[in-house]
Amino acid sequence: MKNVGIDKLLKPLNEKPKPKIILAVISNFPQYEVLTPILVALQRHSNIRPTVLLSRKLLRRNHTILTTLKNAGIDTRIKSVLGYELLLTSILFRTSAFLTLTDPILHNKKKKPKDLLCRLFDIPTVLIQHGAIQFGFNWPVQSGAQVSFAAQLILTWENVQNYEHSWLSKEVRERCKAFGFAKDRLCPPRAFDDEFRQFLKGFDRKVLICTNYNETFRFTPSDIHRGKYIIQEMVLKYPKTLFIYRTHRARNTEDGADFFRLLAEKNSNFIISDRWTGPMRYSEIVDVLAEVDACISHASTAVLDSVFQSVPTAVLQNQWPHFSSLAQIEDLNSAESFLENHEEPQAQMAKISEIYGEFPKNSNQAAKYIIDFVGNK
Repeated sequence: MKNVGIDKLLKPLNEKPKPKIILAVISNFPQYEVLTPILVALQRHSNIRPTVLLSRKLLRRNHTILTTLKNAGIDTRIKSVLGYELLLTSILFRTSAFLTLTDPILHNKKKKPKDLLCRLFDIPTVLIQHGAIQFGFNWPVQSGAQVSFAAQLILTWENVQNYEHSWLSKEVRERCKAFGFAKDRLCPPRAFDDEFRQFLKGFDRKVLICTNYNETFRFTPSDIHRGKYIIQEMVLKYPKTLFIYRTHRARNTEDGADFFRLLAEKNSNFIISDRWTGPMRYSEIVDVLAEVDACISHASTAVLDSVFQSVPTAVLQNQWPHFSSLAQIEDLNSAESFLENHEEPQAQMAKISEIYGEFPKNSNQAAKYIIDFVGNK
């Protein structure tokens, strides 16, 4: 029998196991905001290797994203649309889990090729909530039926008992784990040009107003009319206050867009944050929040963005019980009360954190759930 050295026999016992690969695609800013804090937390574990397929197009809009990922030590590979949607990477079949914001069953009308491929090749999938109010997670689908998910692990934001969500079966609820608000700002805010910054200095106060009137499943025509009236009255009441109006993702396609464009034409203290044009083009809400003194928003992720960024926050026409601890605006009087004497951001954060947690605890908890998940595979 051939003699085999003892060192060769012991080598497999002494070798450290290879780190488990966690794959994610970042092709837009919401994916960056939600996934990056979790990926950074995962990177701190020696037995985990987070890997990101990063959109070349997104990088052209915001080069600091690559810097943030690289500084955290995350393996980042720049890809075209074809590259990241078809998961064109050699590590796909060595991936222990794929992190995603979309699910091929829940989001069956907007199926993403990458999610379908993961399902086809049986890649373990982790689905992460990315909106404060989101169909299937904490808001019933419009049909009222129970919902199904392809993802084996579902990470949610709210520290509440989700048994109240009747559209979730017991089996789905068992896959859900709450970790808190996901978006810890890791990119520096964008610096606006000097001319716009000089314009901002001409006002005593800057207030961001965010609306979601495109969500007609929760806003009636009467709600929209009343909300427009409240905003218009604030603009007229406070000419020395600059009101920056921003719709969901700054697309300005929702009901009432013409009304607000006319309001901006007639009042120099009311401007619109537009995604594609003007001095705030390509800006994200975190960039705008860095420039304002207060935020008034419908119940949405913008509320949490604002509170977690230590900006005094009020909820306009609130329909979400988890935001009831914040200032409420239902008419001009309540708007005046907030603008003249708002609560300190630290006090607001203390109340919100009871449900939505705080950083870095949130991202660390999400990382723990994912590590436990891949460890059981």
